[in-house]
Amino acid sequence: VRFGAETFDLRSDALMTVASHLVKSRPSLRLNALSNFGGLAVNVAVGFFLTPAMLNYLGEKRFGIWTLASSLVGYFGLLEFGVGAAVFRYVPLFHGQGDSRRVSGVVSTSLAFYGCLSLLVVMLTQVLAYPIARFFGGGPEAAGLLRIIGLATALSLPAIVLNTATASYENFAASNFVGVFTTVLRGALLFGCMLLGYGLGAMGWATLLVGFLSLIGNFVVFKRTCADVHLSLKAVKWEELKMLLNFGSVILIVGIANALATESPKQIVAKTISLEALGLFGIPLLLIGYYRMLIITLTKVFSPRFSYLSGRTDGAEIRRLFIQGSRYMAMLAGAVAILLWVGGAPFMLLWAGKPALLRTAPALGIMVAGTFVFLSHRLGGDLLFGLGRQGQVAVLELTEAVGIVGLAIPLSLRFGIVGAALGLAIPPILVRGWLQTKYVGNALGLSFVEYYSKCVLKSWLVVAVIWGLTRLVDWTSVIRGWASLIASSGLILALYGILVFVIVLDVDEKKRFRMESFRFLGRLGFLFGN
Repeated sequence: VRFGAETFDLRSDALMTVASHLVKSRPSLRLNALSNFGGLAVNVAVGFFLTPAMLNYLGEKRFGIWTLASSLVGYFGLLEFGVGAAVFRYVPLFHGQGDSRRVSGVVSTSLAFYGCLSLLVVMLTQVLAYPIARFFGGGPEAAGLLRIIGLATALSLPAIVLNTATASYENFAASNFVGVFTTVLRGALLFGCMLLGYGLGAMGWATLLVGFLSLIGNFVVFKRTCADVHLSLKAVKWEELKMLLNFGSVILIVGIANALATESPKQIVAKTISLEALGLFGIPLLLIGYYRMLIITLTKVFSPRFSYLSGRTDGAEIRRLFIQGSRYMAMLAGAVAILLWVGGAPFMLLWAGKPALLRTAPALGIMVAGTFVFLSHRLGGDLLFGLGRQGQVAVLELTEAVGIVGLAIPLSLRFGIVGAALGLAIPPILVRGWLQTKYVGNALGLSFVEYYSKCVLKSWLVVAVIWGLTRLVDWTSVIRGWASLIASSGLILALYGILVFVIVLDVDEKKRFRMESFRFLGRLGFLFGN
């Protein structure tokens, strides 16, 4: 089987034995996934309290300015030319080959490159802040916020390299610890700004302080995790930069496309409708963002493992790991989709306390559908990236982004927020459902039918059944408060879990589930018995 530039002999018993031993000695994917999930849980918990507080404190227009500034400054990350993604590819690859000298060269060169980019970001934000603010009708306050957030972005660039290197060694727990600390600190500082009556400027300075502390924290964790990596100016090599840029030039297209796909709907709504509409639309977009983050934080642990296995030429393990991971991601993505379809609108109303948000409920339902399909196929992108097929990743991202922008603008002009949601949902369904499936099938030797039957189809069937059953109930009349929302969600999850157990899990997985359940219940009995 051919993976990227390497040909793997799946019949080599000696290779399989050695590779199996090496894989077992690697950090636990389950632990890394749980670590990522824990980091996301903290992020969601902070956002749960922070977002409605900011919306009510700032008002719809100023909250729209905050959302717009954050999304616009994110485009400056494109100046890194995909070097950060190249680090995530080559550090685990060279680490898997045991070449610490090349690892040191990659990280040192990347840090030098990102340091130069940080200076460029500072200059650009100072020059462009006012014209951008004026274009969107934000005024001097928006321009000042853009300048401050630009400084925070400049600090974040070298921190990204250090964090990526730590994650490339599969120490996601340490990497996430820094993220959790900075997330909690940022939330506390923003709450403090509101309690003291400060405005957007002070909130921007709080974000800058958090960026500085994040840089320090990531450096400390990097030094402890990557002990064999030696940072020095002597390790900065033009040859390494050329390698990173060659890989990153394609990833740059991916970055541009991804930024357009995730951020352009915000700017489109702000320009074609209003900043006030963006303030409302930003809430369902935030929920969709958390939905995406939940699955992506779990799938991202696979990418360095795929690269590591590529370096070890273990094609059989790559295929097994992908199929199993895709099945589990589709199950989880389906569970969240059902919850958002049923409880999304009541949750927004209870959460933010603004009845006007109910007007965005149809848009939320549409975006959930598109995001569910995208996330069901998400591991395919991590696979292609891990195997060095960045060209195919770029084609996927660019096609999807062009489709989103091309549809969102005319549809939002015609149908408002619902049109923007349609423009955001339709392209991922087509691009991930057909084109990415074709690429992944070619990489793993899977036919179209084999891919869907082994990876996602059973989970989709369960989601369709549960969705149909939930349409029989008027949930807006059932869910009147937090207690009824939690009870309804628990009931739906229980039904979904039963159907997943019966339809999706194979015989061995059912057996392991029973054993783990009995073991867990036994531990509970021991604890309560004592």
